[in-house]
Amino acid sequence: MDFLNKFKNATARRPKQQIQNRAVKIKSYNLTGSKSEEHTVIGTDLVNNVDVEVSLAVQSVALESGHSRLELAHIANPQSGKVHVAVGGVLIFENCREIGVNRFVSDWANAAIHHPDLTSESIDMGYSTVVMQPARIDVRNPSKNVFNTAFVRTVKTKEAKAFSCAETTELFQFLGLTLNPKVGEGGYRPEAIVRFVDRTNAEQGEAVGSIILTAPTTKQDLPNGDTHYVVCDAQTTMREIFANPTESTPKAYTGFQLIFDEMKNNPATPKESFFVEIIPVVRRNFGSEKKKAFFGLVDKPTSNGVIKVNARTPAGNALFNRFHKPSEENNLTKLWLPVITSDLCAFDTVIEGGIEVKKPKDYRFIKDVFTKDAFPKGFEQDYIPTENYKNKAYMIERYSKANNEVKAAPSESAPMLDESNTAHPSFPEDIPTNEGKQSEQPIENQTQHASASDIEDAELFGELEKILNTAA
Repeated sequence: MDFLNKFKNATARRPKQQIQNRAVKIKSYNLTGSKSEEHTVIGTDLVNNVDVEVSLAVQSVALESGHSRLELAHIANPQSGKVHVAVGGVLIFENCREIGVNRFVSDWANAAIHHPDLTSESIDMGYSTVVMQPARIDVRNPSKNVFNTAFVRTVKTKEAKAFSCAETTELFQFLGLTLNPKVGEGGYRPEAIVRFVDRTNAEQGEAVGSIILTAPTTKQDLPNGDTHYVVCDAQTTMREIFANPTESTPKAYTGFQLIFDEMKNNPATPKESFFVEIIPVVRRNFGSEKKKAFFGLVDKPTSNGVIKVNARTPAGNALFNRFHKPSEENNLTKLWLPVITSDLCAFDTVIEGGIEVKKPKDYRFIKDVFTKDAFPKGFEQDYIPTENYKNKAYMIERYSKANNEVKAAPSESAPMLDESNTAHPSFPEDIPTNEGKQSEQPIENQTQHASASDIEDAELFGELEKILNTAA
């Protein structure tokens, strides 16, 4: 090799190391050595399904909170109380850098599952996005409680199904099952992305569009005189979605009806030319303590003086901005990114034999959410990759200078997260069903409450009832 080539190789820019967050199921702790940075966790990376060894980097800068970071020796110690994570539990390591083959150094270890026998904690993986909307303060009553919106949507890409125009009945039935609340699965709000892929116009090329459907809620009276809202059953949900449109009908419903009519009117169109895909979505709220960290009162100067407004805190903005990319004309592009979420089961306190006892509820809330990559790449809703449709050309790099900077040939498939390693226990069937107060319903879905409406395609509902009875 001549000198010029040697010089170019020596001075060439090295590829930027990928920094990732890793969910590790612990097999053992190695606490040999007197320094904390010498201690390691040996376990299985649940995203990549490989054995890894992870240590914590030296903490050179003090935390703003004044607290010290928990080291692995504390986490491994059974005498450490609530911070102890047993062998078989799961830690989520932030900002992992590779220092050897399957060996990593991390900045922080977060407890996701403290003990393998605990069913109150779990993790999930998949393409997700966040909705974080501060509530408006009642200026006439500033001390009145406000209910901020903060939840995570995660798509279940492996459960997605595609339908030809001739399969309207099958699509109807699958959508009904998808939006049907299921006992024992943590009381999530059922949703579905409905995506069409249209290749019928050769000159125009491929056209893709989507809407997201949210199961509506209905009011229930409680024995104490209060009311709350629960998710409707599948029959009620489908009747709402198919109701004749009015001025108050959600746009997602009218959009779906348009897609459904297109299918019915063109039953002979081959599937490779036009298909509709249903992608199930699990929606869970952040816990109340987490929400408190996301929102707060700030001073806002106005022509009438300084007023208090409710807004996202720096912590809230940091998470919100991770899933929203600034685009032209000061708009935001909402991204679905590969994430790891940790969630927690809610409990009710009841009195049994004069003693307070905590009993699990069929309701899980989000404890924390981590993007798989520190500098993530993802997709807009229309282009979320599934086995039925994926195209890496539409991948967006969140922290690049422009949208769609990451380009690839249309035939190149997009990356998908392996959801099979998710640590998510099932619930006993006798746990109470999901409940939620009207005031806690997200702003974007507050109008989606059930109402008596006329419907078309009534013959489909009898078949749905049979399917639901079979699945029950």
